[in-house]
Amino acid sequence: MEGRVRESWTDRLGSFLGRLFPDLSAADFTINYRPGKPVRVRGKIARAKVPGIAGFFARDLNPKGPVTVRGTWSGRALRLRFRGPLNEPDAQRARNFLLEHLI
Repeated sequence: MEGRVRESWTDRLGSFLGRLFPDLSAADFTINYRPGKPVRVRGKIARAKVPGIAGFFARDLNPKGPVTVRGTWSGRALRLRFRGPLNEPDAQRARNFLLEHLI
């Protein structure tokens, strides 16, 4: 009986934290750009694709500050979440590049 109460409590806590901090949900891949540092790509992305992604963020997009992109695959659909100083046109450029490059 006590095990069921504990499961219920942890399920509710996980649900609450997921709603409170939606960016902490699991992502299939993460791209971290920091000015002056190498672009870090982690997760389910083929190694052959990483140099192209790093080059795009460092040379083509070149954001003014740190940017994090979290991506989640749902079948062949890609959901991207951006954090950092990207305006809407630059976020769309990054989205278009990643869709073309990864699919």
